[in-house]
Amino acid sequence: MGVFNSFINILKIIYKMDGNDLIRIGSETAKGGFANERAIAEKFNNWEQDKKAKKWLTIMGYTLKEIEKVEAVILHGYKTDVQIKFTWL
Repeated sequence: MGVFNSFINILKIIYKMDGNDLIRIGSETAKGGFANERAIAEKFNNWEQDKKAKKWLTIMGYTLKEIEKVEAVILHGYKTDVQIKFTWL
């Protein structure tokens, strides 16, 4: 019941906001997403030193010993935000 009540309280707050507040919140959310995309791309580009990137690659089914290069690029105008290219040994 606690989660439901929290959700209702959030809806009440949103309902009281004017259009400018909603636009501002949407803009802040988008900016946060862009920062997240950059952070993820940086992790993959530094995969040899980054523990999380190594774990992600392993979870994705890749064998780290077989990877020569990983290049992550941020895409604009596509649903997929980060594209990862691999070079194999």
